[in-house]
Amino acid sequence: MKLQIYIVINFIIRLINRFFLKKKKMLTYGYVIAICGLDGSGKSSLVSALGESYSRHFCTKVFHLGRPASNAFTFIFNQIVAIYSQANKAHRLSQKGYLVICDRYPGLAIGKMDSPRIPFNRSRGRLYQSCYILEQKLYKLIKPANLIFQLSVPLNVAIDRNNKREKADKETEDELRERFLLNSDAKFLAEDCIGVDATASFKEVLLQVSNKVWLSGNGK
Repeated sequence: MKLQIYIVINFIIRLINRFFLKKKKMLTYGYVIAICGLDGSGKSSLVSALGESYSRHFCTKVFHLGRPASNAFTFIFNQIVAIYSQANKAHRLSQKGYLVICDRYPGLAIGKMDSPRIPFNRSRGRLYQSCYILEQKLYKLIKPANLIFQLSVPLNVAIDRNNKREKADKETEDELRERFLLNSDAKFLAEDCIGVDATASFKEVLLQVSNKVWLSGNGK
């Protein structure tokens, strides 16, 4: 029933925008949402579809807030500073009435995807301790997303989808298995998090998430 209401409301808004306002609307309250999930869960496709759909009617921005794995300290800090900067920009835009859609979002669990890389180790030297403290401080300064949709699929589904992807540097099956084992319990910085079973068809997942974005944004 809620989904049908969303479809009707969305259709009315499209008509008003197209024939009367003819411009994109700034939201009364901006919103930062993020789509998170393991490889093969469909997060990038969902972000793209949401961005295309909402940008027709509302002032919308799309950001990518993930980071690749790396053990080189200089690269680590270049990445986290960039993510911190992008997250701040996302929240500044939301305060102006934008709907901000993020592909991935940081977490705080060390070693998990999009989270701090440097583990606590009291026996290491002063430089190591300084890097650990700095990375922790930067991550804790990142504002939580208003809402995160955490997509989940079984490992076999993720592997099958990855095999069908047309991507030059896509992950191997062994890499997917390793990431699945490491990140299956990953949590991300959010005021609220909604789990989404992404084994359903893409259309069903898109409608489900779109409906919850609409209801959450209007109830803020």
